[in-house]
Amino acid sequence: MYLPKCKIGYLLLAVLCCLLLSSAAYGVDQEDENTPTDENLWKAQQAGDFEKAARIKAILDAEAAKSWGAPVHEETGLGAPGVVPPIKDDAFLRPPSWGNDFTIATGTVSGGISTDYDNFGNIYAVRCTTYAGNTNGKVDIYKSTDGGASWFRINGWASPTIKYTYPVVLTGTDGTPDKLYVFYLRSSNNGDIRVGRFTQSGTLEGYYEVKQDADIVTYFTVCANYGVANRIMLAYQKEGLGDPTPDLYTIRSTNRGETWGNQRYVSTDGSHPDIAYGYGGYVYMVYTKTSGLDDEISFCKGTDYGVSSWQDFEALTADSWDDDYAKVAATHTSPYNNQYVWVGYTHDYAGLGNWDMRFAYSSNAGVSWSKNHYLASESNYDEMACDLWVGRKTSYVYVNICYLRTRYISPRLRYHDIYYAYVNKYNPTTWTSHGDISNYWGALDYDGRKVCQGTYGGIASGWRRRLCRSILFHQLSRSLLRQPAIDRCGG
Repeated sequence: MYLPKCKIGYLLLAVLCCLLLSSAAYGVDQEDENTPTDENLWKAQQAGDFEKAARIKAILDAEAAKSWGAPVHEETGLGAPGVVPPIKDDAFLRPPSWGNDFTIATGTVSGGISTDYDNFGNIYAVRCTTYAGNTNGKVDIYKSTDGGASWFRINGWASPTIKYTYPVVLTGTDGTPDKLYVFYLRSSNNGDIRVGRFTQSGTLEGYYEVKQDADIVTYFTVCANYGVANRIMLAYQKEGLGDPTPDLYTIRSTNRGETWGNQRYVSTDGSHPDIAYGYGGYVYMVYTKTSGLDDEISFCKGTDYGVSSWQDFEALTADSWDDDYAKVAATHTSPYNNQYVWVGYTHDYAGLGNWDMRFAYSSNAGVSWSKNHYLASESNYDEMACDLWVGRKTSYVYVNICYLRTRYISPRLRYHDIYYAYVNKYNPTTWTSHGDISNYWGALDYDGRKVCQGTYGGIASGWRRRLCRSILFHQLSRSLLRQPAIDRCGG
């Protein structure tokens, strides 16, 4: 039988694909070290077997893409490194303006707020509020399915005696159905850390102990790796009796928050930590060192999902003035060692009590740094309490920031406004600001977790896709009344 050349070519291609698939499957069955896991990827990289590492990475990336489902929108790449993107691309990716506030819930908020979004564009927010006269006696979880225009409470819990602080909400796509995690600090046992796991519709699956012992825990931060979303890492500061500085530790879970282990010591001097995953097992942490005559910001990272020790310790500030409440965010781009990392922090200018926003950045995953850059430093204002965030897609090259700026009207009157800005990896020191985006006074605090939080959502369809790529949450201040609100980008 005669076959045309084109058909012969198709047959040969099909046979070759079958051989490749069968050989790959045989390798997985025969050798555990070739199984496509994050640990084996890391081992291959450390051993210098880049061919094996590339093969494992390709399989992991393909599986991660499946777990996220069909993307709801695509970010556009902006060209080669070192090239400043044209204005039209920048305008396409960034929100053109900000709309009015939407109230999520009324009532007091004093224990902090947190936000996140899922793969379908739904947005989640948590807050602590008063219950039966007990300040911080209740945690409420809210959800929006329409880009923040309306909200409904999906779950929560309360106690007339226990106090809850620093709630953190995270979404995870690993598991059926997808998960929603709410971490919080309990006032029992000198400070216990727990997590409530829910479905993303709000059904409770269980409460799990992250750290429950006699240690004095006063602050924590947590992040999830969105490529392999069952990997969750938490950093916390532990106070010691007679110890002038707090100790800093990390602890992690690989089974969706049910059990926690692999606890790692980080520093004998570390307060107010912030932590963020990059990509490919890279995780970044910043914290405040309180020893010496003033507070300074330090950095470290892990390269294997926090399994081994921390590395690349770096002092990001080294001056005579206080620096505190640093936040970190990193791109999810590859290669892993070229990820861009930004750190924002509050700086006391010349020790005068004039608080400014400064930042540092790294273009090589935290190996080296460009430091002491000014982001907002007007002498007539205080700028503080920032939050940093990036989009999860590997093509996203922007970092976003929100922060509090106070305006002094008179010695006894000042406004607390929320500001927003962004920068990209191609021009990492030039921030574009949208200025004051809040419609009311923001809550006054040095910690961004008690002032404002940002989220970047892939909103599903229609007008929301065009208008609501960035959403920012903040607490309003009306005398003693505080309530969470949302500022949404508008047309």
